[in-house]
Amino acid sequence: KYGDLASFSTTSAANDVVTFISNYTNGASTILYGISYGTILLERIMHLNPAKVTGYVLDGVATASGAAGDKFMYLS
Repeated sequence: KYGDLASFSTTSAANDVVTFISNYTNGASTILYGISYGTILLERIMHLNPAKVTGYVLDGVATASGAAGDKFMYLS
């Protein structure tokens, strides 16, 4: 019904962000900022290791493991 759902994944979104950075930053270094789901996306981008990204800020870290919130020692 919706076509190939494999294209709608965190990895696909991470690749899109890396492609965007490569095409539109004119070689400038980039710092990425992610909140909640964005922290999962940034973690996936870190695995891709894009050369133009010089830093990451993860705020309100989410987990892809599905662990309950009470399993985390420190919550903001």
